[in-house]
Amino acid sequence: MAVANIILAETIDKALATPYSHGVQPMSIKVLRAMAGLTQEELAKRVGTDQSQISGYENGRIMPSGPRLQELAKALGCSADEIDLTADSKPTAEVA
Repeated sequence: MAVANIILAETIDKALATPYSHGVQPMSIKVLRAMAGLTQEELAKRVGTDQSQISGYENGRIMPSGPRLQELAKALGCSADEIDLTADSKPTAEVA
């Protein structure tokens, strides 16, 4: 677990240090969630889903729908443009 936290901290540092042409560096749901200090379960409650759905978004098994992406952005305190859905891996399904 400690190694995972170090890797996540390095990912956050890298994302914050990387310049982006629009002034906002998109970050993965996992990184944004960690920056917000939320667990997968807490984020799931905020957007009206369950922890397994959030896990699916984070590992790329599931692509959030447009409305769900907006809900995630609101819960994470960012805009939908700030969420990088390609950061972790390729999705295999799209759900609400």
